[in-house]
Amino acid sequence: MTEIEKLAIYIIHKSIDLANEKNDDQYYCDIYKLHKLLYYSQGIHLARYCVPLFREKIEAWDCGPIIEGLVRIKHHYGYDPITKYVKSDFTIPHYQREILNYVVNRYGHLTREEIVNLSKEDQTWIDARKYSCPLYPNPQMNISRINANFVESMRESDDEQYKKYLSIIYR
Repeated sequence: MTEIEKLAIYIIHKSIDLANEKNDDQYYCDIYKLHKLLYYSQGIHLARYCVPLFREKIEAWDCGPIIEGLVRIKHHYGYDPITKYVKSDFTIPHYQREILNYVVNRYGHLTREEIVNLSKEDQTWIDARKYSCPLYPNPQMNISRINANFVESMRESDDEQYKKYLSIIYR
């Protein structure tokens, strides 16, 4: 199992936990929502630690950021909401779990359409889409720009918890 698949499964499990805890099916994620939650996790991890959470490329698709390496999860679940736990026997470091938990808690209640639309407001996605063409319809998003974008959004945010998660960059 790849690292990106482990992170994805962790997010799936956390989403199922929240859906059950809050008795709200909106927390379940489908493959599109999973890509966006991983994208936000990558951005926050970059802004906080200045290193990527995962190595896979992020491409600017019409539907927002899409991460390479989730093919097996897509084939296993399709496009439906993921409501069943996946067998897992791995651990994720505490500092990564903290970010993943934060992202699912912050964005997990959004519908697929809401999180897709929110991700398409991201300046890094907007900039990358400018280079879309028939031969190269889904340009890669620049990791340095993702980092800069999330650092800037943290500075402008009113969300104190968000600032807390990113505050290490100012120490």
